[in-house]
Amino acid sequence: MRSAARAVPPLVAFALAVAGLPASAGAGADQGQAPTIVLLSPAHGALVRSSHVTFTWRVDWPRSLPPAGTVQVVHRYAADAAFTRDLVTTSRTCPAANASCWSRYRPKETFYGRYYWQVSISGAAQATSRTSLLSVSGPRAALDRARPFVRALSGTAWRGRRALFAAQVADDSGEARLQAELARGGLTVAEGQTAFAPAPRGARRRVRTARPLARALAAGGYRLCITAWDRAGNRGRHCVRYRVR
Repeated sequence: MRSAARAVPPLVAFALAVAGLPASAGAGADQGQAPTIVLLSPAHGALVRSSHVTFTWRVDWPRSLPPAGTVQVVHRYAADAAFTRDLVTTSRTCPAANASCWSRYRPKETFYGRYYWQVSISGAAQATSRTSLLSVSGPRAALDRARPFVRALSGTAWRGRRALFAAQVADDSGEARLQAELARGGLTVAEGQTAFAPAPRGARRRVRTARPLARALAAGGYRLCITAWDRAGNRGRHCVRYRVR
């Protein structure tokens, strides 16, 4: 019986051999290519006159078939292009063959001002979209120019444990989010952040570090700085001495 497999042309076989690939690789050369993530809306540079934004995107595969397994679809937005300030991350798991099973997201809470957003996938395939810029404006953004009040409180943290920092905070809009940084000699050794939460006058809020303090840290005095943001993008900051044992 004659085999159904087609012979590989000599020139193709030679090229594959030079590349260190088996001759059968030509049939599936497109397998494993990364998909393309296209950001649909809001458009890059758009100005949205609402505090509620709906993000949409799609995942396009190349001519090859998607791989088997699942992918983690991650949506994130932040106040800076490096995705370090006011970062909000949300993710879903989708079959790789249907990586667009989650392609629409409307955050329950957004902040006024300029921010950047991006979508990526990981797992059976890896891909990251371009970064898109978005500006959100509204009546509150125009009226609220008062920065939040924040006062970091001194205290003590222990090496090998997560630190719990405290601060007094208040904002005229009623809500604020906090970011804490513990540093020594200009080097940040620990940090943590909170989501937006009520901040009436005299409120006391806590910020827990994302990870335990390194056991190798030197004991002694450090500098704790806590920054508060309101939804209009106003910022307040206060620093105190803090002790690590």
